[in-house]
Amino acid sequence: MGTSPPKIANRVRGAVTEIAEFDCDSLAAVDDLVRVSATTNDKVDVATDNSDARPIIGRLLEKITSTRCKVILRGVIDVSPPLDLGRIILSSTGGFTTDLTLDSGYIQELGYSFGNGKIHLQPNSKTTKRN
Repeated sequence: MGTSPPKIANRVRGAVTEIAEFDCDSLAAVDDLVRVSATTNDKVDVATDNSDARPIIGRLLEKITSTRCKVILRGVIDVSPPLDLGRIILSSTGGFTTDLTLDSGYIQELGYSFGNGKIHLQPNSKTTKRN
């Protein structure tokens, strides 16, 4: 299985990037948001929705093998569609949003937008339950 090129936006001076390797499911894909597995050490699970209280730790950056991956834990990444400049980025159903009106599930701050399709990914480890 080939790997995809990393989607790191290297045009922000002084931005720190942290990347780690984990086991992952064979169906996990580049750009998926991930959480630490609830059942297996050194493994991440894809964050498919906002019903799970476990915090998102990063975004899948590269598949090394079908079950091993690199995850960006912190750094500047490209997103599409672009999000509003200067806004706090929150978790949504498997992706990013700036919308605070989500009415159910867990919400988590994931970083902030630089505009032009770039966000600084820096997940807060706290999730908040919305009713």
